[in-house]
Parts: sequence; C-alpha cells; structure tokens
Amino acid sequence: MMGRVSERPRVTVKGEASVRTRPDEARVQLEVFKVDRHSEDAHADVARRSQALDVLLDELEIPRERRTTTGVSVRPEHSWSGSRWERKGWRASNGLVVRLEDAAVVGRLVADAVDRAEATVGGPWWSVSRHTARTEACSEAARQARRKAGAYAQALELRLGEVLEIREPGTGLKDQPAPSAFAAPMVATPAAMTRSGEPTPRGSTSTPARSTCSARSR
Repeated sequence: MMGRVSERPRVTVKGEASVRTRPDEARVQLEVFKVDRHSEDAHADVARRSQALDVLLDELEIPRERRTTTGVSVRPEHSWSGSRWERKGWRASNGLVVRLEDAAVVGRLVADAVDRAEATVGGPWWSVSRHTARTEACSEAARQARRKAGAYAQALELRLGEVLEIREPGTGLKDQPAPSAFAAPMVATPAAMTRSGEPTPRGSTSTPARSTCSARSR
C-alpha cells in the first residue's frame, strides 16, 4: 500500500557462493541397430546384441536402476533415389543410457560394448550427483548474506535483529516466506582419457547457490 511506513528499518541482501568439486557420476549412451530387408531379421539381430549388452552390464555389476532403455523398435528405412524416397529395408534399434559412479568401469564398458555387441557409444558425460557440495554452497551463501546484512546495520549504527525471510531465487515466491533451502545448478566438464584408456573426470565443477535474506534492524 502506498505511503505505508514500516515500524522498524528492514534490510534485504543477497548472498552468493560457489564450491569447487570433482564430477562423481558418468553417463554413457549405448545404441545397437540393424538395417535389413526383412523386419524379423533386423529385430532378431538387435535383440541378440541387446542381450549381450545386458550380460555385460551384469558382469560389471551395474544395478538395473542405473540403466534406462528405450526398448527394441522397428521402422521402415528409406533412402533418396534422386527423384523420390524409396524403402531400402527395415531398421531395428535399441538405446540404453547407463549411469556410473566408478570411473574405472567406464573404459571397460565402452570397449566391451563395441567389441561384444557392436554398439555405438556416446559419452561419457560427467556430472555431480551428490548433494554435499550443493549443501555447502547453500550454507556459505546464507552466511555471506548474513555478513552483508550485519555490515549495513553497523554502518547505519543499527543492531541487526531476527531474520524475517529467506527466499530461494527462481521459485517464484515474492511475497511469502520460503523455506531455507536453495537450488544449485550443476555444470560438468567433459571427460579426458588417460594413457591407460580409462576415462576420468577433467578438472572440477562449480556448484553455485544464491540466497536472498531479509532482516529487521533495531
């Protein structure tokens, strides 16, 4: 409401923090496909190679919950003849995404998937999966906001009172208090290959967090 005056001064500050950490999860994409004149033959070939991938993943002790598959599908395969599209056969395919925590397993998975199932490989792509670094960044952002609020109060010869509100940017909450939790987006660096052929995370990632705090001064 216009002209309304707060009973006591209020200071609103924003804290930001970034924590460096190494990626701890790799994502590998595998695909097997076959183009054949007969849909049954294409399907049977992909099903056989998909089974070989399942056997490999079981040997590597990769849990089922860390595998995502599209399932075997079959569709017509066409090619451009110069004047029109012509069907050249049937294409069967199956896609699989595997999430790994052990970097030592990535190299064997990639090599054996190509060797034993003639799979096409994408990745690995590295990311941060654990919440430890995120929580640390959120805590530091809140502490920074508190220090800034204290500096404003001291400069104005006021005493910093209780925290009135903690707001998480991006939640869309403008007029209502938000829980003291903060989201932290992840940015992962690409993988590098060591001399032994094992992919390893390169460098580290920044885990940022921001907080907006309001406090009343006395």
